[in-house]
Amino acid sequence: MRIFLMILLLPQLVFAAEFKDISEVRPLLDGVMSSVVKDDVRGAFTKLKPYWVGLPDAEIEVLVGKIIDQRRLISPRFGKSLEARFVSKKTAADSVAYFMYIEKYEKHMLRWHFYFYRPKDKWQLNSVNFDDRIQSLVE
Repeated sequence: MRIFLMILLLPQLVFAAEFKDISEVRPLLDGVMSSVVKDDVRGAFTKLKPYWVGLPDAEIEVLVGKIIDQRRLISPRFGKSLEARFVSKKTAADSVAYFMYIEKYEKHMLRWHFYFYRPKDKWQLNSVNFDDRIQSLVE
């Protein structure tokens, strides 16, 4: 049984994509946010999936489904998604990197947060989330 489980996990561990330099991340995220603005959440997360080390495909699919549902709920209130803009990048201890984008709508906006972690010499996606805390941008 243990061998079988290791074989199941092996493809994720062996084929996970990572970045050697944090400067390689921004073009990926620009593409991800371009897909998000086009309301192609599944496409956006397909781009992220190879870099999300250790997160099972099933969990990513659940996450994508929830984001799609949430976007349907906010659409009447926020209006149409217009564009995404890069806001900032921060790093800490040469091991954590944070990228923030905003997704602009006709009536409101969302902040998208992407966290990358470097355990040794390569960067991998650690987490993604979003919120509508517009006031946090100017605090």
